[in-house]
This record gives sequence, structure tokens and C-alpha cells, in this order.
Amino acid sequence: MVRNSLVVSEPKKFLGPGDFPQAFFIGILCLVGALSFSILSFRTSSSDLGGYRFIPPKDIDHLVQGNRSVAADSIWIGLIQDFSYCEREVAKQRCAAQGWAFQMAMAVSHLDPSFRDLHFIAPLMLTIVVNDIEGASALFDRAVELFPTDWNILYSASYQALIEEKNQLKAGNLMLRAAKNGAPRWLYEAAHKALLKGGNRQDAEEILESMEKSGLLTPPMIDRMKQRAQQSQ
Repeated sequence: MVRNSLVVSEPKKFLGPGDFPQAFFIGILCLVGALSFSILSFRTSSSDLGGYRFIPPKDIDHLVQGNRSVAADSIWIGLIQDFSYCEREVAKQRCAAQGWAFQMAMAVSHLDPSFRDLHFIAPLMLTIVVNDIEGASALFDRAVELFPTDWNILYSASYQALIEEKNQLKAGNLMLRAAKNGAPRWLYEAAHKALLKGGNRQDAEEILESMEKSGLLTPPMIDRMKQRAQQSQ
């Protein structure tokens, strides 16, 4: 005859003195999480605290490990609601370089480098909304580094270099990269023109030679490129 055994479950153990370090660590994590959420959620109107806006610390990516994308989304949402904020106007309709909007965008970029929309939209917004040319150029440089084959970003960065930075050589190189990665073919002619103006005749001649062989450009476009090359000699 087999005797039925009575299984008695052990009583639940509560945290004792030996568990204090673990409990203390968990408590600190909860406190830091709550404070981080409160700070990221804190926004003031322009009439409060002299128009203060929260700026994430430079090492924020070390403070939100495991929640980088969530923190990036939170900062991005706060930024797009207040993108026109200008903490210091240095000229009419021109904000101080690399101000609040730029620093917020850079924080999102470092938290989530794969956030393509930020790297495409934010630099344009910096140029158009707050006229932060220096900040827009710096963010475009980072976007080009992170998305080296995205022709939309490359083309937008080339426009920034050409129009805002007045850098023909930089613009020409970006246009050429954009054209090689799927941008409209007429960018080859634009890159040829910018490189000539920027003093890089060697790359300009290589573009003209490759376009003649490939047949990607129409004869009138090739003729304009040849004429431009002769005039620049």
C-alpha cells in the first residue's frame, strides 16, 4: 500500500537583512526611472522661468540603457511640438547657432542613430524654422555619415552645402553621391557644375567622360557640360 504524501509548500520569503543591497538597488532604479520620466515630461510655457526648456544631458544615452528608443521618441515628440522655440535671437528671424532645437535633435540622434526621419526632417527644420544654419549643417553631416546611401538625405545635404554654406566643392561631392545612389540623373550635371566652381576639375572631367560613355544624359546636357568645362579653363 502506497501512502499518500502530503506536500506542504514553503512559505513565501520576504526580504530580509541579507537582501538589503538588492532591494536598495531596485529602489534606486525605480527612483531614477521616475525622475527621468518627470524631467522628460516637464515642459514650461514661454512665460514660465523665462522660457526655460529642458535640454537632455550629453551622456543621456548612458542613463537610459535598455530604453534608448523610448527616450528618443519622448524627446522627439517634445521637440516637434516646440521646434519654433528660440532661446536667443541674434538677428531678425535668426536664432543662436546650435541652440535648444539642435541640442534636442542631436540627443535623439545619439539615442537612436537608426531614426531616419529625424535625420532627414530635423536639419531642414533647423534651417527653415529657426534659421540655425550651423546646427543644420552639423546634423546633416551626421545624417550623411549614418545614411551614406540614402539619396534623399544626400541631396538635401548638398542643397544645404550649396545654398546655406556656399561650399561648392562639398555640394558637388554630395550631389555626385546622391546621383550614384538613385537620385534623378540631372544631378550628375549639377555635380559637374558645382565641382568645377569648387576647383575640382579632375572629378568634373571624370563625370563628363562617364556620362558620355553611359548615355544617361541627353545630348543637350552633355553639350552644356562641355561648354561649361571650356569656359572654366
